[in-house]
Amino acid sequence: LALPSFSVMADNRSYYIRHYEVTIDVQPNGDAHVKERITYDFSGEFNGVLRDIDMDRTDGIDGLRVLVEEDNQLRAFQQSEMQGENVYELEQEDNLVKLKVYEQSSNQEKTFIYEYTLLNVVEKYNDIGVFNRKVIDSNWDVPIEDINITIKIPEGANKEELKVFAHGPLTGVSKIVDEQTFVFEVPENMPGTFVETLAIFPTSLIPNSNRVYNETKLASILENEQKLADEANAERERARE
Repeated sequence: LALPSFSVMADNRSYYIRHYEVTIDVQPNGDAHVKERITYDFSGEFNGVLRDIDMDRTDGIDGLRVLVEEDNQLRAFQQSEMQGENVYELEQEDNLVKLKVYEQSSNQEKTFIYEYTLLNVVEKYNDIGVFNRKVIDSNWDVPIEDINITIKIPEGANKEELKVFAHGPLTGVSKIVDEQTFVFEVPENMPGTFVETLAIFPTSLIPNSNRVYNETKLASILENEQKLADEANAERERARE
């Protein structure tokens, strides 16, 4: 499930993502509240940024807020149908919400913040609840450094009931911090590479979820993850050789 895609609205300029931080709060009804902080390093002058939010395998998004942080102050953008100061345009194309955020930037770092709720995104099987998403897809065209992804789930599980997997750069690390928190850390992600998160937890934490599948899922997930782990280990060994 591809989530983000970025480019900058200017010619013959350069930029990269210095820091990407996202917190995803899973709700008992199967929604997930998302808060992203993306820090750009701009070289040259820019008119703004583009941001795509993928709604595939969801019922859409709600409560969108777009902000920028500068000099430790937050400034909100308002939706508009035209360019201007402190505004963004929104267009829906198939499963994508496409944003144009107008913000003048010149030879500086600047952090953009996106908050929204993914509706009905958590999957509920007979044996497990699953949050599975490519938080960073392979369409990003610039390097992304210092990636930190946190997934929070409702309380009520034991740590032993949780499982976590990640797909993407071999330098990434995924871990279960406590009974409610999964963390994914990637030092650098190059263009064309995705970062996918897979968090597994008891179905009792999402009693009101509507994305329900009448099948058991854990065994097939574990089998697939073992196959992927073997392939990754073989790739690491080839790299060492």
